[in-house]
Amino acid sequence: MLEEEYLKRLLPVLQKHWGKFIIIVVLLSSFTFIAFRITRKIRAKRKVEHFKIEEVVLDKLMKKAQLDRYSTGKLSALTYGIRMQKYREKLSDIKGKLPVYEAISRGEKPKNQKKKRFSKFVILNKKKPRGKKKNEQTQT
Repeated sequence: MLEEEYLKRLLPVLQKHWGKFIIIVVLLSSFTFIAFRITRKIRAKRKVEHFKIEEVVLDKLMKKAQLDRYSTGKLSALTYGIRMQKYREKLSDIKGKLPVYEAISRGEKPKNQKKKRFSKFVILNKKKPRGKKKNEQTQT
């Protein structure tokens, strides 16, 4: 009952002011799109700064581990190998992500970005490779 009364009151208002509602929806959607783009750039700039700091810190940690291993002998070979492997993995991860976030912060599209369009259709419509049939394989 409440819904019917609500609709009875709302319908004349919508019919009278439908143009204003459309303008409001368009303005709100364009505002959210612009705000999304701006926040994406800001977040990307912060990530770039964070990655650059992390890169410097990892470089210092690698040098410290090398110093501890070879100069003072505090680290065993196993511990040194594990630490260096972790540091290298983090560095390679940073070096892979850094160009992407730098491009986003400049407002460009990242290079080598894979397209995900029609991925389901490509998988479903793949042709099977042609090869020898089972009968031909057993005869030879």
